[in-house]
Amino acid sequence: MGQSNPLRSSRLGSQATDRFYEDLRQAAKKGDPVCWILGALITTPMVTSMDVPWVFADALAAHLAARHQQKRPQEVADEKGYLRETCSYTRIHMGCTLLSDADRKQVMDWQVPNPDLVIITDGCCSEWVEWGDDVRKRFNVPIFTLHVPFLWNDKDRDEATDYVVSQLKEMNTFLEDTTHRRQDPAKLAEIISMGRQAQDMRSHGQQLCRNVPSPATIFDWATALGAVFNSWGKPESVGIYKAMKEEMEQRVARKEGAVIGEKYRLCWDGMIVWPEFGPLSKKLASLGANVVASAYMWGFFPTLMDPRDPLKSIAWNMVDVWPNRNLDWQINHVAQFCEDYKVDGLICHAHYTCRALCGQQMELMDAVSRKLNIPAVFVEADVGDESFYSEAQVDTRLQALLEMIDARRKVRA
Repeated sequence: MGQSNPLRSSRLGSQATDRFYEDLRQAAKKGDPVCWILGALITTPMVTSMDVPWVFADALAAHLAARHQQKRPQEVADEKGYLRETCSYTRIHMGCTLLSDADRKQVMDWQVPNPDLVIITDGCCSEWVEWGDDVRKRFNVPIFTLHVPFLWNDKDRDEATDYVVSQLKEMNTFLEDTTHRRQDPAKLAEIISMGRQAQDMRSHGQQLCRNVPSPATIFDWATALGAVFNSWGKPESVGIYKAMKEEMEQRVARKEGAVIGEKYRLCWDGMIVWPEFGPLSKKLASLGANVVASAYMWGFFPTLMDPRDPLKSIAWNMVDVWPNRNLDWQINHVAQFCEDYKVDGLICHAHYTCRALCGQQMELMDAVSRKLNIPAVFVEADVGDESFYSEAQVDTRLQALLEMIDARRKVRA
């Protein structure tokens, strides 16, 4: 029925990722101190401004899973006693560090430099703290933990932001004392400025997906995630999103969609099933289904950035991140996504090893479905462990979703 028509420019994100990890390996070989980041990506500008190379652990695990390089690290983690119910990102990342030298030589991306220091954020997910403590014990390195309070109401944002700013100042001292490098305020401001420019381009591109047919899918945005995860605050991130925006503008002018024969417009709640990334994208496209909106793709990443006040910008984005908000807020925002992007149905991906993001999904799915009178289905899988993925289940539930959409269209007609 349909055919996948991915954005060519989104591949620039993958290329940026390859360069990032090669630069990381070379910096470690030169003797630069390596920082591991567990939790909030937005802490990286402070590390980057000191010319300290870093590994964002979640992004590395997702990168390996998307390239089908996660199985051996997971096996090693299992052998070392990590439970399968543990976050698969943790198992993939820690498994990489526990591989034998012979294993590491087989895959370049398994050659992850060991940490000299670790920064942890405890907001949204409690496992980051346990993960960080495991790292501390295994590698005998110093750690700094940031506490991010849950944002129950908008009126609490300023107080919570100020609280996190005070911790970021302490983190700055920790970084300087540990790495023996000084913070460069001008460079930090420039990183924040570049991040804002990239986000502006990204936001403009997202708005273009409101067109019918949509010029991009969430799989295009996922392919380009290297521009966020690894290039955030660098000029190349601006270039990547500018190229995507321009390609989408050209598609809109030609009325060309990212799914040839777009018949259904869907919203995806939850993270990407990285091991099934390509097949799932093609499967949906073959059904004429375009996933045009996603809370994960658009609600987790830096938004309001002011180079005049870098620490407040960083703190604001740590506090006001999607999973740090209450259920009512999440329901309202997913519903707004569905309305803005003319969504016909909702897919909720309950990732088996992530309790932080899937615990409330049944309630969210039911509430959005009732509020907008659109059908929704629940798909059980995982971000990194493909053994939790059932193609038969996915096929059955996608078929049910599309049949419900067709039935409701007939009633309305």
